[in-house]
Amino acid sequence: MQIALAAGEVELAQSSATELEAIAREYGSTALHASAAQARGAVLLAEGRADGAVPSLRRACKLWQEVQLPYETATARALLAAAYRATGCPDDAELERQAATSTFRSLGADLPTASALSGQALS
Repeated sequence: MQIALAAGEVELAQSSATELEAIAREYGSTALHASAAQARGAVLLAEGRADGAVPSLRRACKLWQEVQLPYETATARALLAAAYRATGCPDDAELERQAATSTFRSLGADLPTASALSGQALS
């Protein structure tokens, strides 16, 4: 799904997100639900539907935190920052960007790599 979005193949990413949502419903895993919510949010963001992306990305952040996966949480927060920026909420965007950046740093992640993988600028 991330590769499809990076290549500008939004329709393929949309189909992948839908498939991931079906898998999450079938198996009920919190991590699968987090992945599905993040995928849906990323697709909505790529489609220019940031208002719709915000709830999905908030859910992804919450679920990633529940399963204690900080890198995935930070990636979802970077996407959420972009969605907030696109919806005209710069303060919320900055808080999420800072939280994502702080987590990536605490994990020893390379920020340029994390930026590229999340598709969002971090510093």
